[in-house]
Amino acid sequence: MRLMDIKKWGVIAAAVLVIVIIIFVMLILSWMRNNTNHINVYFFNPVAMQLEAEPRPLTEGDHQIQGVIGYLHSGPVRSAALVSMWPHILAPEPEDLISHVKLEGSTLLTFFSPVFNEMMPLEQSLFKAAYIHTMKGLPSVSEIKIVVTDDYSHAFEIVIRDLSEEDDDIPGTYDEDYTPYIPQIVYDDSHAGVLLEPLDPPISPRMIADYTFNHLHFVDITGTGLIIETYFAQEIDRWDEPLAIFAFDLLRDGPHPEDALLLIPPETRVLQLEIDTLTNEMYINLSIEFYSRFTGSREHANLMIHSIVNTLIAEVRVPISRVFFLIETQQLEYFHGVEDFHTAFVRDNTLLLSYIEALEYEIWDEIE
Repeated sequence: MRLMDIKKWGVIAAAVLVIVIIIFVMLILSWMRNNTNHINVYFFNPVAMQLEAEPRPLTEGDHQIQGVIGYLHSGPVRSAALVSMWPHILAPEPEDLISHVKLEGSTLLTFFSPVFNEMMPLEQSLFKAAYIHTMKGLPSVSEIKIVVTDDYSHAFEIVIRDLSEEDDDIPGTYDEDYTPYIPQIVYDDSHAGVLLEPLDPPISPRMIADYTFNHLHFVDITGTGLIIETYFAQEIDRWDEPLAIFAFDLLRDGPHPEDALLLIPPETRVLQLEIDTLTNEMYINLSIEFYSRFTGSREHANLMIHSIVNTLIAEVRVPISRVFFLIETQQLEYFHGVEDFHTAFVRDNTLLLSYIEALEYEIWDEIE
């Protein structure tokens, strides 16, 4: 009788152990499913000045990537503090901006339509950052390549050849005469902070906290006014001169947009830049090349001067209202037809060609 009881309880114990193991395995599988079937979709928090994620269900199957793009398009649903960087006015439907996506191995090829080029540089940077951080959350993706094109079939053929590296005779992907698009490797597992473009910030969830929004005022290609380009600079003392000097160097080195003129002689150097906080004045001492090698008209000279003044005043957060120019420590009476060059220059937003750009400029000033 005792032997039978031992056998009986042994069977019961074994059954209970099997049940416990089954329940444990089911709990593990459920936990794994709950953690792998969601993806973080990134949106922008304009108050915190950084990207923040909302978890969304990750569907299985062939439409998984399109589903994630749909989340980026529809925008945040859990927090009123977040905003979507999708350009809904330019691209009401997802396919209006992202025409094709294709997974080649672990490389996600994304083909943006030319609508992307109509976005402001700031909008482009934030949208690319949100897209990349979201898509790299897919378990099958280790690298992302973005291509801007109006000719998908032609672009896809060349991108595939580039990836295979089988034909050395194919011209480089940045040969503008050969390719009507702009391919970029923008993310891979070993370069999480790779720059997208020279004026873009590194791709990091806290990129907005680490970088500041700044504004360059370029002379537009027609030579009739100023246009604003938003760029990012590393956070340094906003009450000191280095950021203003850095902004001047960017102006001198040439515009990023193709619809702007390069007017500051490239040999020009900033010899000294001082800020007087008592009088709200800035003094910028430039090398002689600024005067001797300038070749533009009087109108170009006037616009170039105000592009510098507007930019410099925008770059410091002390209340600077006037800028004085010196050439090799000397104040000149005239500058290529511009009279009273020795007097103070003030910021002039009336020269801005785009009211929308001016409005965006003021909005970002308020956020900062």
